Amino acid sequence: MTAISIRQLQENTDEWVRNARIEGEIIVIDQGRPVAILKGYSASKKNRFENREILPEYAKVMNKPIGGTDATQIVSEARKDRDF
Repeated sequence: MTAISIRQLQENTDEWVRNARIEGEIIVIDQGRPVAILKGYSASKKNRFENREILPEYAKVMNKPIGGTDATQIVSEARKDRDF
């Protein structure tokens, strides 16, 4: 992992941004302390949720309706009670 100063980043921003993709991460240092990380972008990264495994506890309740009365039933009853 490469570390550069803010001054180096200011002087050659375009070069360091391009290098971030090749080197992975570049740490930006200000007065001896890390303040930022330049990371290269890769469009080929996969969605981390694409191949996720669903926990058995969640699978049991996943397709169950969440309690209460159906909204269409409530609206129908409300319309019946109105006097027009």
